[in-house]
Amino acid sequence: MGYLLALLICTGPLKFILNYYFSLEGTMFDLTIATLLAVVLSAVYRTVVKGESVNQALFGDTGIVVFVIGIFFVLYLLSIVYSVSDIASLEKLKRVSFLTVPSFFIPLLFFRAHDLKGFLRGYAYIVTGIALWTLGMFLTYGQIIYTTSFEVQVNHLLPGTLFGACIVMLIVSQTEKLFFSKGEIIILLVINLIALVANGSRGPIIFGVLTLCIYYIFVKRRFKHKLMLIKSMVIFSLIISLTGLFIPNLLLRTVGRFSKIYQAFEGIQTMGISRLTHIEKALTNIDLAPVFGYGLGSYGVVAFGIDDVKLYPHNIFLEIWFELGFVGLALFLVFIAALYIVGINRIRRESEDSKPKKYLILFALLCFYFLGNHLKSLDLIGFRIAGVFLGIFMSLQTVSFTRYLKSNYI
Repeated sequence: MGYLLALLICTGPLKFILNYYFSLEGTMFDLTIATLLAVVLSAVYRTVVKGESVNQALFGDTGIVVFVIGIFFVLYLLSIVYSVSDIASLEKLKRVSFLTVPSFFIPLLFFRAHDLKGFLRGYAYIVTGIALWTLGMFLTYGQIIYTTSFEVQVNHLLPGTLFGACIVMLIVSQTEKLFFSKGEIIILLVINLIALVANGSRGPIIFGVLTLCIYYIFVKRRFKHKLMLIKSMVIFSLIISLTGLFIPNLLLRTVGRFSKIYQAFEGIQTMGISRLTHIEKALTNIDLAPVFGYGLGSYGVVAFGIDDVKLYPHNIFLEIWFELGFVGLALFLVFIAALYIVGINRIRRESEDSKPKKYLILFALLCFYFLGNHLKSLDLIGFRIAGVFLGIFMSLQTVSFTRYLKSNYI
């Protein structure tokens, strides 16, 4: 299941690649649906054929967290009853029900400790393959690959988010000595760093650096690791400088996209102002229906008069508040808070340098990274990717998981 979940996370960018070579648009085949079905079949095989029990995540402290997010999803999907949207609401109901919800609950209940190696290695190599492809396309065609004028538009948000998570995973794995050899990490890290610079996604760069700062300064709390953070930043700066020197287009895109943040606050009409407009529209309309919101998929209709699921406030908290009101937002915030309170307590109970503690820290950091990106760019439909990491993080906290990690070297 580990490799399948890693593939499920990466199906978005992989579909760009498949569409480029095989033109699958309009066909019945969908890689995300096919992979999710494979994950479901794997879970059924484990429980029905092999007779394995599900993770005991529905009881104890984790049970409270599961209950809160369960109530949230039920209320969120039921809000279609009073939604002002006809088209986007149905599309969102379908995607959240059959993609976002299973992506969280399947790893929560069926992920095993022996899946960790396959998941982490599978993720790193699949994402690095995507990074190599996008770099090749970027060097061949330039920045046009991220525009609608290119024959197959490559959405920069999701690949950039995956590259950033891979970088965090590799650096923490090197420090904690998990799975990867030093040579592997150097090669994979350089490829993903260059791909992230070429991609120019601001959220993954900002939250990737912030996540690593939290890890080295607040988690490790040792001077040598602070020095390692400084070394990592120096290496990152050197890579940016070298790519800017020898492959100027790679650096120009990133510099250009970061400059738009400043330009947005100066009132210049750029993509940066678009996000500010989304925030202003969301906050203005939230005041008119603060308690229960406007219902599932309603943002486009209310804010712009367009019933389109692709319109969202570019901030998951504002999206939930807009569609489900303060009630939904409160439930979601309680879920996030409870998730980390329970997780941090579990981390503190583990002995120093133990395997369970290392994996709990790794997934706590990855969850923080993905949640951070959802504050800037991604929506609740895209939450299926963060959901996999959140589900694994919670499954790691079960007693059976901890016992297995302590008795087996993974």
